[in-house]
Amino acid sequence: MCGLVLEISMLVMGLIGVITGKLTIAKNTRVEGTPARIAGVILMLPLPTALFLGFMLGLLLGNSMPLETIQIIATVLEFGLIIVCLVVALMYANSKKITVTPPAAPPQEPPAVPPVQ
Repeated sequence: MCGLVLEISMLVMGLIGVITGKLTIAKNTRVEGTPARIAGVILMLPLPTALFLGFMLGLLLGNSMPLETIQIIATVLEFGLIIVCLVVALMYANSKKITVTPPAAPPQEPPAVPPVQ
């Protein structure tokens, strides 16, 4: 269940990156344009790939192995896929990042007013 939540959240982040072309990695780090779309596609890969791998696992090993063994294999494959896609997307986005500087804080003292004559 936790894997599905991670996959859906990565899918949503990937869709945001693909549609808007902007992907925020950290507080002051952002990726824009084509690199954001590529990282978004990489983030969207785990859900359809896990569905395909689960289907193939059930098709190939469904009758020859006990159910508990198949579930363990599927869980390991799913979390491995999530980790690999997340690491690859973050490494790619980090290599193409744009560092955003926060706006300067306003001065603490009021501006100097020349004396009136």
